[in-house]
Amino acid sequence: MSHERSHLINASTGHISGDLYDAPSKPSHGEHAEEEEAATPGLFGGLKRVLSHGLLPHGSIASSGFNLAAATLGAGTLSMPSAVQQSGVVIGVVSLALTGIATVVAIRFLILVLQRTNCNTYESIARHLVGVKFEKATALLIVLFCFSITFVYVKGIMDILNPFQQLKGMPKCFQGEWGLRFLTTIFWALFMLPLSLTKEINSLRYASMIGMMATTFLVIAVIVHAALDGTENFKNNLTYAEWNLPMITSLPVFIFGYCCQTNAFEIYTELKNATPNRMTLAAGVSMFCCTLLYIAVSIAGFGDFGANVAGNILRSYVDPTKTAYILISYLCIAVTLTMAFPICIFPTRDAILQLLHYENAYVTPTKVRLGVCASLAVVSLVIGLFVPGLKFAVTILGGVCGAPLAFIWPGYFYLKAFDFDRKQTGWVNMVVAWLLIIVGGVFGALGVVVSIVQKACPACIA
Repeated sequence: MSHERSHLINASTGHISGDLYDAPSKPSHGEHAEEEEAATPGLFGGLKRVLSHGLLPHGSIASSGFNLAAATLGAGTLSMPSAVQQSGVVIGVVSLALTGIATVVAIRFLILVLQRTNCNTYESIARHLVGVKFEKATALLIVLFCFSITFVYVKGIMDILNPFQQLKGMPKCFQGEWGLRFLTTIFWALFMLPLSLTKEINSLRYASMIGMMATTFLVIAVIVHAALDGTENFKNNLTYAEWNLPMITSLPVFIFGYCCQTNAFEIYTELKNATPNRMTLAAGVSMFCCTLLYIAVSIAGFGDFGANVAGNILRSYVDPTKTAYILISYLCIAVTLTMAFPICIFPTRDAILQLLHYENAYVTPTKVRLGVCASLAVVSLVIGLFVPGLKFAVTILGGVCGAPLAFIWPGYFYLKAFDFDRKQTGWVNMVVAWLLIIVGGVFGALGVVVSIVQKACPACIA
């Protein structure tokens, strides 16, 4: 992939995390940050300048924490209420808290490995510690994660459009299951496909900011709806612990919801007076806030709808047009998914262009670039239209791609960087690293297997 144009993308938000192989060095961020802010026009430029020089000074712990939170919150939030419903409130809350703590530890391990190896990307660390083949496998896993998340975005748009089928005057061709697919295809053709055909969209750099604002508004809307409309049966709807196989399918969803580790490298390079302790503090504050939001939306959504809560919380609201703040939530999430869709197409596009022996999208003939982009977007659409459900897609991605990138790789890289030597790591760190590897692997794999069996044979797992 191009060293200049390829990006790591956080799968849940579409957040750009820097160059795929060679993240920019720390001085370059500091030298150009103010120039970039000054050159940014419009509303987002003004907002960014206010944040950068006021509430969130560039390179501060607060700014780094905000960036990690923006990279964490996203599409996974939509499936959290359903995941907690399957696990029970107590198990769900404990699982979210432990996953948040594990995320902080994983980020700390990655920064310690960065200092140990002087490598500042997942791929370069993989190459340094294991070899070229593992580097390529890691790059492939990241690209697969980025591209696969586009299926989730298509499915998310499909869920958003679903209740609008019931509006008066809606043509029959847009009604029913195939009508919904047709309606989604039209939306994709009008908004998602054109963005995917561009070389690069500078304004989409702010997709993470928009996504975080939209997700936060969604959480507030879910809480408000539960407070106003769901108080009568709220407590009766909640279950506190589920000890069954379906409970296992919630675990990869929790993992998916915290997949921000690939973003840690660039955020660290922007952190002033960067040390592992300062980065750990930023990650700790960030994950604490994200966990609170996840717990709030999960309990509110679960308590509001009980066992009927949908795999995508938005689908639980039968007619969003009747409630203004729910309708706004729909529109906010739709904008977020639409903007994030092409950002996740770009890494796969660049990888294919590299395989075709083109340096990057800027030197590739227009016909070739458009053909590759269009093909990827079509594949995403087709798969997204037929994915069984958003939560199912999130579960598979969380188990197959999220668990390795978020927990298994950081634990293994840490042990490998310190030669599996207890004297260098200490007993506690060694045990924690092995727990990341084993628990992440087992829970991710079990969740995927149980989800597939449950989808193929619902009667087999009740």
